[in-house]
Amino acid sequence: MLRPYGPKIAILAIVAALVGLVWVANTATTGSDAASQSLPDEVDRLIPVSGGTILRQATVGIDVADGYTANLTIDGVTISDPIEFAEGTGKLVRDGLVINAETGVITYTPRPDGLVERFETGRNCVAANVWKVNAEPTSGRNVTWCFSAA
Repeated sequence: MLRPYGPKIAILAIVAALVGLVWVANTATTGSDAASQSLPDEVDRLIPVSGGTILRQATVGIDVADGYTANLTIDGVTISDPIEFAEGTGKLVRDGLVINAETGVITYTPRPDGLVERFETGRNCVAANVWKVNAEPTSGRNVTWCFSAA
């Protein structure tokens, strides 16, 4: 004999499973807009967070774990040398990265006549090559994230 509630329970279970699948798909960490949520061990944080919004002249960078360093490729422009100012004058000699070896924070700030003058309005992406300080950059791991500039 059929139970009167059997089909109703089966339909509810199917609906609950479908709702669960939709929820998982919508909250999954995927792509460069969600990179800040699934960082490799070599990286402590991304600046700005992936998927965030910054001003067009804001600083971007990466905070690497102890014993690591990195270079940045910002919207296709690779920046690997440290910034350099003329001693005593403060005049910019070479545009580049600000590297704080004590904290592991490596940043770049766009500037007029710089390698990157400003971020374009809308989506921008950064790729960081992260490697051990005593190793070759070619041994590094790439971390890519994107953000919006307003």
